[in-house]
Amino acid sequence: MAIQLAKLGLSLPNKVLFAWWGAEELGLFGSTHFVLNLDEGEELPYFACDLNFDMIGSPNYARMIYNGSQAEESIRDASVIIQGLFEERFKSQGLEYELTDFTGRSDYGPFIANGIPAGGLFTGAEVRKTEEQQKVYGGLANAALDPCYHQACDTYDNVNEVIFEQMAQAAAYTLGVLMGQEDLERYLNSTSLYF
Repeated sequence: MAIQLAKLGLSLPNKVLFAWWGAEELGLFGSTHFVLNLDEGEELPYFACDLNFDMIGSPNYARMIYNGSQAEESIRDASVIIQGLFEERFKSQGLEYELTDFTGRSDYGPFIANGIPAGGLFTGAEVRKTEEQQKVYGGLANAALDPCYHQACDTYDNVNEVIFEQMAQAAAYTLGVLMGQEDLERYLNSTSLYF
């Protein structure tokens, strides 16, 4: 997405910061350090939201969107609107999806803990695929969504390229909608946008 945005050279009302965090598995150290070191007066107000794409190519995937309705009240409306954009994209493509817990387990956690709305996509880690999920997405029931999660076999060869492409397209769609808003804060806090 970053490369494509740079190639397009668009002049949009909102900017995007792409970040790759370190030490997530050890305790969200990278993202926590970043958020806690934002200047509250000069930098923090410029962060309208965080989009999280951690594990979006799991080989035995389930197509999941973080459930924005589980966010704290102060950021719930905006998080639900972000969720709705992902839902809108999947529905337009005829793709089944489900909501997943919005617990702060991934790098969006420090953002929501500091009042920044968030949303994102996830295809699964160590949790086993249910029989219901197998009926919807195929794959193997009672097997890990990503059998190589945190193991040496977790290489590019472990990526399901079809689901990765679908998730990347949903990410790009949502990012495009958000970047194009003239008044992003107003858009994210408009309860009339609920999908």
